[in-house]
Amino acid sequence: MRIILLFVICFFIHVSAFSQKQVKLFSDIYDGAIPLKGELVNTELLNSPYYLQIADSFLLVGNNTGKVFVDVLNVNTGKIINQFGYKGRGPGEILYTHSFGQSWDKKTFWAYDIVGRKLNYYDSKKIFAGKKDVYQKTIKLDSVYVASVRQWNNNTFFSTPNYDKNNDRHFLLHKMKSGKLIGAKGKYPMIEQGIPVIFKEAVYNSIFERYPRSNRVVVGHQHWDHITVYDTLFIPKVIIDGPFYINLKYEASSSGTTLLSGGGIVRNLCCGPNGFIYNITEKQRFSDGVYRYLLWLDYEGEMKKIYVLDHKISTFTVDWSKKEVYAVVVQEEEPAIYRYKLE
Repeated sequence: MRIILLFVICFFIHVSAFSQKQVKLFSDIYDGAIPLKGELVNTELLNSPYYLQIADSFLLVGNNTGKVFVDVLNVNTGKIINQFGYKGRGPGEILYTHSFGQSWDKKTFWAYDIVGRKLNYYDSKKIFAGKKDVYQKTIKLDSVYVASVRQWNNNTFFSTPNYDKNNDRHFLLHKMKSGKLIGAKGKYPMIEQGIPVIFKEAVYNSIFERYPRSNRVVVGHQHWDHITVYDTLFIPKVIIDGPFYINLKYEASSSGTTLLSGGGIVRNLCCGPNGFIYNITEKQRFSDGVYRYLLWLDYEGEMKKIYVLDHKISTFTVDWSKKEVYAVVVQEEEPAIYRYKLE
């Protein structure tokens, strides 16, 4: 009897571990959107902000242009109190990055150089104190190619690589101290249709985030209205599709191949303690994308709220402690940062 009971318990644990929840969204979700009016954060001149991250009362602003990649902004004063990640090949310098963050213990910031395949570490305390000698060390990642990097636990980074020989894509785990590759976990979802090889990497461009010590990882696709929520074993638990269900369309010519539609769906996402927020386009063609809508879901895929902003935005971050969103607003003259209070 005990053996049978043990078998039944193991069976249910196995089924629970590998069960998936399917969630389908449709365009009528926009009908219940809550309007939010933003407040301009008076800031010094910004270059070309593409990524935001909140740290205490400071906002880290990633820039694509200029001599430095990261501006540290005091959100109370609007002043840039420091910068790090200068462009170059020297110690502490970066050729190109779109992946940086603060360690869970808040002692360091790191920035990943996608060209040099290296991680630079910087001293958090010195950065916030306005000091310039913030660079600590550099480690090389033991991988052929890594697109983006996030912290997995106190000792490990996780990242997404290029495709392997079987056309699969996995999460990679690296030691934080040495950059050594220690394993591959899970598998990225595949778009179930043929696409030109030239588009394979672009179509699979994705954003993945994990809230510190959360038991969920969320992956959103920039050219496919599809989100996957993974557990800590990198097993897909929730699959969220919609709202457009777009088939990729492309056009080949003598001058090259052009992606016509199916792009720009999930622009950015930010994970919190009990759920995540992401912004999506309200158009079906990525060239017409207008990113004004924020969707707030829990980790089971249940819709909590949907907001419509009073400005077009390109990227955002969330201060979960204050329930505030900081967003880069697209303007004709110069980009600006707005603050939105979540209701």
